[in-house]
Amino acid sequence: MKPFQRPISLPVAQLLTLLILMGNTTPKEVVEARFERAARHLLGQDMYIAEDEIRCPQTGQLVRHSPQGQQIRLLLEDIAQGGPVPTARSLAEGARLMSLQRDLRCESRKTPTSLEQITLESAMLDHTARVVVGLDVCSHPEWTWWDAEVVATSDVGCQWLIQRVRTGALFGRRSEPEQGGYLYGEDDGEPWILTVPAHVRTIQQVQAALAQARARAVEP
Repeated sequence: MKPFQRPISLPVAQLLTLLILMGNTTPKEVVEARFERAARHLLGQDMYIAEDEIRCPQTGQLVRHSPQGQQIRLLLEDIAQGGPVPTARSLAEGARLMSLQRDLRCESRKTPTSLEQITLESAMLDHTARVVVGLDVCSHPEWTWWDAEVVATSDVGCQWLIQRVRTGALFGRRSEPEQGGYLYGEDDGEPWILTVPAHVRTIQQVQAALAQARARAVEP
């Protein structure tokens, strides 16, 4: 296995998102325990088991698994086979650096951005990522939430649009057309997600895409 080195690879960045955001609440000690379990999996010492999964004490096999846990294990295997192998401490440091770099990129925009706005956007991105993972919404293989930004919000209801950044991306090349984003919304307090093409970047385009999706849903 290769030693862990910076810069952080895309699979490690995607893993960090899942480890930090999985579940409704992520206290510090819970996240630290996930880092430890992930590090043991990478070293071949144990299999990563998510909090909502159950393992048979006799056979060691999973008797109940979750989409989030499965995604994490697939990423861990990818990292162990071809990428850098981080320790639990390296994962914690990587998560801190990713969050810092995302906030610094938001702060460097041409449009003045206050600390309150940066904090709010980070919370919106993290919340949307959590919902996308929880609903098991399919993402582009190279999508990472560390290169996402809120590009539009609705004045009516609770809706916002997230796309990949056009400049300052930490991973990959310039935003590819196939890497669309997400429209987040709520109906009666229940969150929903609509995947949208990369060119959709305004509320007007959002409403048109939403109308088309609803029309398709009622077609016989």
